[in-house]
Amino acid sequence: MTKKSPVKLLVNAESFGFGPSAAIASFFPYLREHFDHIAYVGTGHSLDLQRTLEANGIYYDAVYDISGPNGQKKFEGIVADHDVFLTALDFERAATARKMGKPTIIYDPLTWYWPSIPPVVKDKDTLYLAQDFHGVRDRIAKESEHFGETQIVSPIIPKTDQQRDPKYVLINLGGLKNPFWTDEQATDYAELIIETLKKVIPPTEKIKILTSKQIADKLSHLGAMTFNRDKMIDLFPKVKYAVMTSGLGNIYDVAGYDIPTLFLPPSNDSQALQLQLMQRKDTIDAAIDWADIFSDKPIDYSMSQQKIAQHITEAVQKIKTDPQARQRFEDRCAQAIAKLEKLEHSAATKLVDQFGSGGAEQVAQAVADFAARYEMKKHEPSESQKTREFFSLAGGVGALLTSTTPLTLDAAQRQHLAAHLPGIQPLSASPQNVGVHIEHIESDTPGLQQQGGHIRLHDKWDGQISPDFAHLFFGAARSAWLDKNMYPVHAGCVGNDEDGYVLLVGHSGVGKTSATLQSALGSGLHIFSGDKTLVTIENNGDMQAIGGTKALTIRTEDRNRWPNIPKDGETNGGRYTFNLKPEQYAATPAVKIKAIVLLNLNDGTTKCKKLTPLSALHTLYPFFLDTERADIVAAGGKVIFDGAPSQAVKKQLVDRLGTSLENVPTFAITGSRERVASLISTICHESPEKIAALDQSKGRGQF
Repeated sequence: MTKKSPVKLLVNAESFGFGPSAAIASFFPYLREHFDHIAYVGTGHSLDLQRTLEANGIYYDAVYDISGPNGQKKFEGIVADHDVFLTALDFERAATARKMGKPTIIYDPLTWYWPSIPPVVKDKDTLYLAQDFHGVRDRIAKESEHFGETQIVSPIIPKTDQQRDPKYVLINLGGLKNPFWTDEQATDYAELIIETLKKVIPPTEKIKILTSKQIADKLSHLGAMTFNRDKMIDLFPKVKYAVMTSGLGNIYDVAGYDIPTLFLPPSNDSQALQLQLMQRKDTIDAAIDWADIFSDKPIDYSMSQQKIAQHITEAVQKIKTDPQARQRFEDRCAQAIAKLEKLEHSAATKLVDQFGSGGAEQVAQAVADFAARYEMKKHEPSESQKTREFFSLAGGVGALLTSTTPLTLDAAQRQHLAAHLPGIQPLSASPQNVGVHIEHIESDTPGLQQQGGHIRLHDKWDGQISPDFAHLFFGAARSAWLDKNMYPVHAGCVGNDEDGYVLLVGHSGVGKTSATLQSALGSGLHIFSGDKTLVTIENNGDMQAIGGTKALTIRTEDRNRWPNIPKDGETNGGRYTFNLKPEQYAATPAVKIKAIVLLNLNDGTTKCKKLTPLSALHTLYPFFLDTERADIVAAGGKVIFDGAPSQAVKKQLVDRLGTSLENVPTFAITGSRERVASLISTICHESPEKIAALDQSKGRGQF
């Protein structure tokens, strides 16, 4: 069991609709795995879910209601008593926390939507967690000057294989509360929807009607009620079809649980714009807009939120008082319900295929890592005692080595690091996003503490960097990459930009370096990576290498077997490390993987076998996690770095790798280095159709 953080975490959700509060409720069980103390602070209906929330019998340590005229002063007093602040969408509260010097995390499912990004997002002590959706990645890339430390997380829905057992029709109206609607106006909207749907849903259906506590109390006579998040998750697999407001939380719920859904007329502008995006992407089953009822008076969703709320209120009242308008609304609802009665699956599941799932676990891990960095900073040695070395690693991970004793990295040590860490480059100043910090404290008593990516090592180095430092550095980097769903595969990577690249996978000693060198020197392929390759896998299965080790290492006694390699390399610990000429490496920073080879060099018969996707998944899974380097022994064998990844990381890898291997073929090849390199070259140059026709029957590996 991982030791929980001593950091006092304060969480909050914007009191707008149901989505922000539901998001925090989704994070809570996973945050509890990392933190001893978690308190909630909020106003109004955002408190409802939190007061009923339970995760494995554990509640919040405190729930603070700051509604009322003295709310801001109360908030500041509560923030002062905590260490780190996490909010779902409340940028004003985030700005206050930062002004008070508190490290702050902002979860935002609406990055695509905002007219402008609030300044607090780029604050140096703010972590911004953007939930993936249409346009999110493009905006962050194009407007990078407005973003500071940013992570993109998957939607906050669990990846579920639970079988559907449809029994109910779900009407989910969310919270409906926003600053531009009174409680009476929100209740009028809900009442209109419930009364209309009860008329058009077949009487044989069992209906569950869910909304916020305030509205449920007023409409209990219509069957309205409120559920906490655990009850909602239990209900979803039992839903035949749903009618919902189009908040992004609702959208991802129906996508994750494959529920055919009618989305109701929007109650705010973001709901309307989300529906428009989904309609353009064909990820919607049925939807009704106010313009479908009042074609002569469509609502302009580019107006101010206050004016939009006013127009929606007028539309609700018009339908309630005008029999013709009411009939048009009932007819539209009836048509949509008739369509849903015939559907077994939802078009919204395409969103899960594109943007993934498991975001709640990702958010909790990101918050824990961020808090760990804060905790470590409190105990940093004074500036005058430190050696500082700065690095960037592949995948946008920054790294820092500090020590209480003067240290110097010589050329051999830097070359050694280059052979272990994909994409490592020295920097002259500290990187913005420090994902790895190894802090060495000169000491006769070995010890190691780790909090996220911050490793504090007590060891006696006597002014010389320890030989096992490179392994510890890689272990810490490996954990940082895995938390970001980047996989440090124990593999070389060769190919060319025209035909694609092949991943060469295998344990130490099977001949990866020999096959890589032979492919470059004998077959003319370019090297993307020599021994460790950082790989990403998109939700659709596309696999890319985004970083690798350019330095190659061979045993010192094997140098004579390679007369054409450079003679100006470095010898370290019985290994000779060197770089080839620049033109022998890939020219691009990322390459697409077209095939994978599991290799084993020998002097016997050449064999080539194409693995089934399932067999390849079983075989490759530990290589993509690099389980051989999960735990690192350091300080002369006195301490152990624990690099076990979370279950969420493992599950995400299984899902994505399984999808990828349906299209990326995997071959097990044995033979001499010349013959194996020849087969690798053939796989690289041939089309996917010819690769698929690889002859396995005669064991010769011929096309």
